[in-house]
Amino acid sequence: MRPRHQKEFLVEIAQALQAARSARDFLPAFPGMLRARFAVECCILYYKEAEGNAFRPYDHAGSSGSLPLLREESCLVESFTGRTEIMTAGPRTQMYFDLFDREGDGLFVRNGFNLVVPLHARRYFRGLLLLRADTQDGAAIGALAGAAQAAATMFIPLVEAERMEFENDKN
Repeated sequence: MRPRHQKEFLVEIAQALQAARSARDFLPAFPGMLRARFAVECCILYYKEAEGNAFRPYDHAGSSGSLPLLREESCLVESFTGRTEIMTAGPRTQMYFDLFDREGDGLFVRNGFNLVVPLHARRYFRGLLLLRADTQDGAAIGALAGAAQAAATMFIPLVEAERMEFENDKN
């Protein structure tokens, strides 16, 4: 993705955030937006729940009810809490993908995931993108991950500020 296209994608993200009833309501749309712009066959966003220690799935097909929650203490979540680099499936990382798959009841094999992108904003880890990318091109994967992370720096602060407002109103 060229810089101009990334800018268009981020404008699209900003418009979708403004159109959503709330920042949290934007989360289910994000995987589909990535899938529409990039060579991605399957995309699931796992985002940290406001309460509890789980990460909730949002997918491009709207079938997230059949996907498992990820616990904060899961190997997949713990592996990316302090890591900002993407992980692509390959000979050196296959053992991690196998471990994530065992822990996720076959989630990785069923969906053919070959890419994991951690989502951080302001040094806070809030989510993961699990993707099946159509390409092995490092530049294309880097552009996808860069665009996803840039979008995350836009929506994560909004979702978290909204969550804090809700907590303040509750108290």
